[in-house]
Amino acid sequence: MEIEIANSFYMNGEFEKAIEYFDKIIENDVQNSEAFEVRGMCYYSMLNIEKAISDLDKATEINPKNHNAFYNKGLINLEKKELEKAKSDIKKAIEIYGESIEYFSTYAYVNLLTKDYDEVIKYSRKLLEFDADDRCGLEYLANAYLGIGKYNESVKYYKRVVRQDPPNGYLYNNIGYALSKNGDYENAIPYFNTAITFQLNFAYSYTNRGFCYFKLGDVEKGIKDIEESLEIDPSNAYAYKNKGLIYMETGKLDMALKNFELAMDLGYKEKYDNEVEKLIEKIKKEKG
Repeated sequence: MEIEIANSFYMNGEFEKAIEYFDKIIENDVQNSEAFEVRGMCYYSMLNIEKAISDLDKATEINPKNHNAFYNKGLINLEKKELEKAKSDIKKAIEIYGESIEYFSTYAYVNLLTKDYDEVIKYSRKLLEFDADDRCGLEYLANAYLGIGKYNESVKYYKRVVRQDPPNGYLYNNIGYALSKNGDYENAIPYFNTAITFQLNFAYSYTNRGFCYFKLGDVEKGIKDIEESLEIDPSNAYAYKNKGLIYMETGKLDMALKNFELAMDLGYKEKYDNEVEKLIEKIKKEKG
């Protein structure tokens, strides 16, 4: 009876009263996994993350089959950006509970953040087994294929998402990006145009479109688009990288080096990869 009252206070948002009841329940039964779990969620709702994690840890220690506690702990670790912990907790919840759209979706998302694309593909496909048009499953799968360089597959799934959510500049940008990575610059540009129409201040679409213009032989248009991107977002390291590539491929090595160094200063390596670092080394070697 007491735990029902405590739970009702929690569900009604009366967290302090709920905690008072859970304290009494735990005092009388130190092995009550549910009490620790829900008290932990009360603490989380009151932004006491340390106590929340402590209670959820205790709940799973008492009852290693408490999938809710593992899942909630995973969500908190996800919010804290402790992604490996989040993955471990949510995977444990899946192992205990089995098939769950919510668990699969969250687990695929966390793996997307850590670029563990094989896991993203595996669990996105599980989502699509529940529902062939599951929005998250389709988009996560498209993102994963983009991440591993399977651009045709990526485009196929992005287009299925677009049919559900047409006015989304991010999706059109990603289709254009996948096409451009396949060298299909001409067909990529209309997707970037659409992305910009939906989101005028989406810097990456200008950056990507500019690089396509350059690849199609219009250097002036390419530079103009990338400069437009930097007006929108002066911290866009990716834009400086593309601008540097244009200058490098047109033989303007000093300008290329300047833009690559700006990209590095803005954290390109941490955000993306070490491509710019290698390009800087290449230019310095060529310059002697």
